[in-house]
Amino acid sequence: MLCLAALAVLGWDLWRLIRGEGFQLTSLGMLWFWLAPSSLEMLQPAIERHLALWLWRYLVFPLLEAPALLNLGVPGLLLLWLGRRRRQRKFY
Repeated sequence: MLCLAALAVLGWDLWRLIRGEGFQLTSLGMLWFWLAPSSLEMLQPAIERHLALWLWRYLVFPLLEAPALLNLGVPGLLLLWLGRRRRQRKFY
């Protein structure tokens, strides 16, 4: 599912290029804002109050600014690789 979502985001970015808006990778934060703005707005205060301020500044915020294609595609490919069927090795 993550890989399909990454491909959908790439398709959206390419569609914007074709429409003449220029090529710009959609950030994960922008994608989240388009899908559920109120939950994104609640995320920062919740993390800063209940977990740690540094967690927002140095981990979550940079991930939200990174391209959604990478945030979805890399974990998706990693999970596909980890879940692959391995060949059975025959020992003689």
